[in-house]
Amino acid sequence: MLLSCETRGTLLVLTGLKARVDAHNADDFKEQAREFLNTSTLDCALDLNRVNFMDSTGISVLVSLLKYIGPDRRLELCSLTPPIRKTLRLTRLDTVFSIRESVHKAELAQTPKATGTT
Repeated sequence: MLLSCETRGTLLVLTGLKARVDAHNADDFKEQAREFLNTSTLDCALDLNRVNFMDSTGISVLVSLLKYIGPDRRLELCSLTPPIRKTLRLTRLDTVFSIRESVHKAELAQTPKATGTT
C-alpha cells in the first residue's frame, strides 16, 4: 500500500506512505490515488510528509492527478518535505498546485468564512 485515505470533514486526505515516488512505484501510486478519488466527490489533500524523493515519473503522477480530479474539485499538496518543495519550485509546478504547510491548513481553507451579517 502506497497511500492511506481518510475523510476529515469536507476533505479527502490521501497520505503517501513511502519515502519515494519514482518509476518503480508511480503507476501503483497513481492507481491507488485514483481509486480513492473515485470513492468521493470531496476536495483532496495529498499529504506528502513522508515522501523525500520524487523523480520525473512521480511528478507526472501529480500532474495526472490534478487533471484527473477535474476543475470542480481541488487537489492540495500538503506537508511537503524540502526535497519535494525544491523539485516543485525548480519545475515551476509550485505555481500550478495549491500547496499548504499542513493538512490542517488545507482543512481550514475548506471551512467557509463567517460573514458579518446578522
